[in-house]
Amino acid sequence: MEIIGALLISTLAGLSTVLGGLVILFKFKEENITKFITASLAFSLSIMIGISITDLIPESTYILLQTYGLTKGIILCLILFVIGIILIKY
Repeated sequence: MEIIGALLISTLAGLSTVLGGLVILFKFKEENITKFITASLAFSLSIMIGISITDLIPESTYILLQTYGLTKGIILCLILFVIGIILIKY
């Protein structure tokens, strides 16, 4: 029964994606669709950055502090954070 529930939820998610794509395809004119796609990508990027900041960074910092101790853990966290920003920016 758990497998059927998981398959049903993933099928609904896929159908929702298709439905959203069809709305974009039929509702927007050709010249407006690039603006809409750009805004949608910017929104999804901000959501992913928010998830990274609120969930992934604190968890990874905690793991680094447990593994390497306080001083090395903080230094590694800051170095890796800066490397991540540089990779995203360039």
